[in-house]
Amino acid sequence: MKIRKILSVGAVGLILLAGGALGTAKAHASAVTDADAKYQAAASAYEKAESVYEKNKTAANYDAAMKLYDVQSKLYDTYIAAVKAEAAAEKAADEANPNSMVNQIKRMNSSFDFYNNHTWQTLYRMYNPNSGEHFYTLNANEVKSLYKVGWKFEGTSGLLVSKSKTPVYRVYNPNAGDHHYTSDKGEKDALVKLGWRYEGISWYSNTEAPAKDNVYRLYNPNAKKAGAHHYTANYGEVQLLVSKGWKFEGTSFYIVDPQIPNGQAIDGKTPQEALDSYKLGRELGDPVYSNRGWTEFKKENKLNY
Repeated sequence: MKIRKILSVGAVGLILLAGGALGTAKAHASAVTDADAKYQAAASAYEKAESVYEKNKTAANYDAAMKLYDVQSKLYDTYIAAVKAEAAAEKAADEANPNSMVNQIKRMNSSFDFYNNHTWQTLYRMYNPNSGEHFYTLNANEVKSLYKVGWKFEGTSGLLVSKSKTPVYRVYNPNAGDHHYTSDKGEKDALVKLGWRYEGISWYSNTEAPAKDNVYRLYNPNAKKAGAHHYTANYGEVQLLVSKGWKFEGTSFYIVDPQIPNGQAIDGKTPQEALDSYKLGRELGDPVYSNRGWTEFKKENKLNY
């Protein structure tokens, strides 16, 4: 019978490291490897001494075995301390790294909690082929009215939170026939002083959400009347317009990250957006929507859900 039971270093090490983060600090890893090697050597020496004692149970052999057991026990404690230090270092490094899996999971959970506790509204986009202006609204009736007088229905431009701390104001230039959207109250007030007409809060920016997409604003210095500003979440569209002389004016407001509400991105649109776009397009009688069923529409637009 063995004098003492030797603990399984590998098993204990795996248990302790399981709660650690994914990254590994080289210094701590080296310390763990070194401590493990010393412990294994001491454990091997103890087993040999124990075997000698089992064959010849003298007091001297017992004392020799016990001394080696004490050595391997201390080295085992050193190994466990090194493993804990490595796990703590990995955890600290992961918490400090915004791109670590730990922080990605935290953000994902926070995002799902945020989105599940809010009501979302679809932002529609219209285009005036006569003036070149794009018009944005949450109001389906406004879309229908504009469609009747010749505006083109361009589907959706994003999903917006029903309420936030950041309203987006709409002002109208009666001289140019142009609408302008801004979350900057100072800009809104300045335009009103210059004769623009304030038309109220159009929607709320998704500013406070843990995950969001930028909607960029561009300015056309060559525009004489309407259509001087353009808003888009498509950075490819931004680059195209800049290459044609438009001025990039930064982020105007934020919409929902399309990957959050349903856990996947479908051509940059959420299922709610796609369905709202299809339903409203059918109501308008727009040929893009009215000449095909929902299944066909999904297939043509690569909406894989």
